[in-house]
Amino acid sequence: MYRKYVSFLTDWKENKSKKALLVTGARQIGKTYLVREFGKTYENFVEINFITEPEAMEIFSGNLDADTIVMNLTAYTGRSMLPGKTLLFLDEIQECPQARTAIKFLVEDGRFDYIESDSLLGVRYKHVMSVPIRSVMKPFFRCILWILKNSVLPMGCRKMCFPI
Repeated sequence: MYRKYVSFLTDWKENKSKKALLVTGARQIGKTYLVREFGKTYENFVEINFITEPEAMEIFSGNLDADTIVMNLTAYTGRSMLPGKTLLFLDEIQECPQARTAIKFLVEDGRFDYIESDSLLGVRYKHVMSVPIRSVMKPFFRCILWILKNSVLPMGCRKMCFPI
């Protein structure tokens, strides 16, 4: 099952007209792990988690054009971002509505690949000015179910999700 989703991500990476990818689902089901493992296929992998690094929201304050954001990202991470060889992973993006809005301009710019994750911790989308991404949730929902079914869960939780 895991290989199925890595294969899906690899196909997404090879698609020349790709959009940003949104991975969404409950907390602690493997979304971040899957993206980090996939990130190893890139020469350069940059991860920003808006819950553990709230100061990263400053990257997306002010001007949202691609050049300004890339300059802010490079300054924040202290790493160069290589066009065509970098995956930017914005984890817990629901915490930074401006980042979600900015994705439109970054994707149009086309220098890097973008994956976002959202833990469904709260609905903050009313604050987002524009959501330009095509969410690819169905395959990840199946992955989430597989992870839950095959995880060590308390029996009560397991019975709620997977009645015997």
